[in-house]
Amino acid sequence: MRHAARILALAAALTALLPGAATAFWTGTAAGPGPAVIGSQSVPVITVPNNASGNVPVSWTASTVLPSVPALNALMTYAVERSANGGATWQTPSGTCGAPVAAPATSCDDYPPANGDYRYRVTATFRSWTAVSAISTTTVRFTGALVQPTFTATPPARSANPAPSFSWTGGGPGVSQYQCRLDAGAWASCTSPRALSGLADGSHTFMVRAMRGPNPGPAASYTWIVDTSAPAFSAQPPNPSASTSATFAFAHAAYTSRQCRLDAGAWATCTSPRTWTGLATGSHTVQVRALDAAGVATTAASVTWTIATAAPTITAQPVTPTSATTATFAFNAPGFTRFSCRLDAGAFAPCDSGTVTYGPLATGSHTFTVRALDAAGVPTLDRTVTWT
Repeated sequence: MRHAARILALAAALTALLPGAATAFWTGTAAGPGPAVIGSQSVPVITVPNNASGNVPVSWTASTVLPSVPALNALMTYAVERSANGGATWQTPSGTCGAPVAAPATSCDDYPPANGDYRYRVTATFRSWTAVSAISTTTVRFTGALVQPTFTATPPARSANPAPSFSWTGGGPGVSQYQCRLDAGAWASCTSPRALSGLADGSHTFMVRAMRGPNPGPAASYTWIVDTSAPAFSAQPPNPSASTSATFAFAHAAYTSRQCRLDAGAWATCTSPRTWTGLATGSHTVQVRALDAAGVATTAASVTWTIATAAPTITAQPVTPTSATTATFAFNAPGFTRFSCRLDAGAFAPCDSGTVTYGPLATGSHTFTVRALDAAGVPTLDRTVTWT
């Protein structure tokens, strides 16, 4: 009671000494234990625009202390609050209005999170007392809510590229930066275009959102499949092969466009089946890759085989002339396990064991012929031996 009486007495004295102070200085609710008295601090007068997009500039008049009030009540900071759509709940703004504004600054920017009508008030904080402004007489119609950015470049829905790039624009007015994330990763600052790398095969989701100060807008999202798998061969020549031509059949489960190349030749568009002819003996390699809708190539499937057309080597045979009425032959061809033999003008018959014996034979001249067969049944050149 004694303290209240002292304040009222001081207030009455101050009012008597300074007529008009009640209208020039704050006369509402105050708080604080210091020596400031009612009517000692001026009320900030807040100013906001009628309409705003991107940000709301908030400004106010400086709050001051009567000269007769001790310096303990020096002005420290201003705190700004906003109320949405006529509600009674006051919230802390964002942007530079989101933290106390140090005196003597008397303005800040707010970034409301959604379109709507907003009112503002500001509180001046002195060393011991606070002075709350009247609620802004102007209601701000805010029409600058952030929206989803628009993708301008994305990989195909199924892509052979493990390092795609994304581009986008938009997001609403007042965008201060963008944030991106891949799959379940963390949001991080990014710019357009944004290149990714090292993606594993499978489904991925890329998201981007616009930021205005600390406030994020709705995210744009794109989901696609990375598929770098190689085509599969369904037909190819045996290895080794006795044929100087080779036919390959191949397919990819997802992509219909394909390229082929033989040995160190250039990649060229091809369809299945693909046949190469006139090949030289020796080792050859055919590669096939698929292309996605953007023309990016998958991993290549590869087949290496050897063309061997040389006749088998005979390692055992009868002397000529000979008195023996039987004849045994041994032969081989590296890589081949099938052989076909014939005596004189007879028919070729399998002789896969690598040896064959004929007899009893009539006196006179005889001819033995052997050829190797590859897994497809294509014969090599013939090897012939004649004896008497």
